[in-house]
Amino acid sequence: MPHISKYQSVIEKKMREQNWLLLFLLFLALEACIFSIDFSTGQLISFSPFYFLPICLSAWFLQPKHAYFFALLSSAARVYDFSTIIPSSSITLLIFDFLQSAFLYCLIAFLTLKIRHLVLRLNMHTLKIARNYKHQHHLRMLATTLRRALPNDVDSIIALTVAGSKSGAMAEEIMNFTHQQALALSFSQGINDGAAVRDVWNAGKSTVPIEFWVSELNGQIAGFFMVLGLDDKKGMERELHAMVVSEAYRGLGIGAAMTNFFCNHFKSRRLFAACRPDSTMMKMLKRRNFKLYATTSTGYEIIMRES
Repeated sequence: MPHISKYQSVIEKKMREQNWLLLFLLFLALEACIFSIDFSTGQLISFSPFYFLPICLSAWFLQPKHAYFFALLSSAARVYDFSTIIPSSSITLLIFDFLQSAFLYCLIAFLTLKIRHLVLRLNMHTLKIARNYKHQHHLRMLATTLRRALPNDVDSIIALTVAGSKSGAMAEEIMNFTHQQALALSFSQGINDGAAVRDVWNAGKSTVPIEFWVSELNGQIAGFFMVLGLDDKKGMERELHAMVVSEAYRGLGIGAAMTNFFCNHFKSRRLFAACRPDSTMMKMLKRRNFKLYATTSTGYEIIMRES
């Protein structure tokens, strides 16, 4: 609920503020402890190098302004301790000592901040590589579920085609039962013969190569895609004619796995697809370097990728 989320964000903000304040007070107490020890030992031993500790800790866990605050505070503490050891020190000498101490401590703060930034970037890069590896591993796993369709897969392919028609991904005429029966016969013949009659883009019909591929998960057909030749001249071109993923298996990357398989399996050919401008298939193919080839009068765009 929106108001609960708002309260949660307020609580998280308060917790972050409390953690910041607690760390700041802790580092301030550490600074005071070092100053106290340094002041009490007098000339016997100098504890000024230990001021690096609150400076580095504040640079690592707090904001840059806090790191530079502790750098200046440490410089002032060091100069004060120096003035008590040598009371006759001139104001010019004290200012010079403060400036050189501030330069050194601020440099330490700056370098610590840079290292922190570098570590954060390396961590982000490592996480990105890990996520990408996991994603690619998942896609490779899904690729193992792909196989050529068999005649007994036709009923599942028709069911997926009808589901695609309901969602708007396929032509509405597929909802007609008579048309479904004709499609089932045509798909069965295409699977057995490896060829089918299609409407070609420059009008007319032609017998072209056809391939059906399915993704099978847990014994169920989770998706399929159909690849057609463009004409009867046995050219190298291939068209991704249809692709549907079962609604029960969407969001698993099956569509991406099938698209990758199409692009890689036929990578030596010119590849085409006719898609609606804002469809998921159009977006996936454009991410794989498909470019606009032509537009149709029915609202589809034909996209193409060179081999």
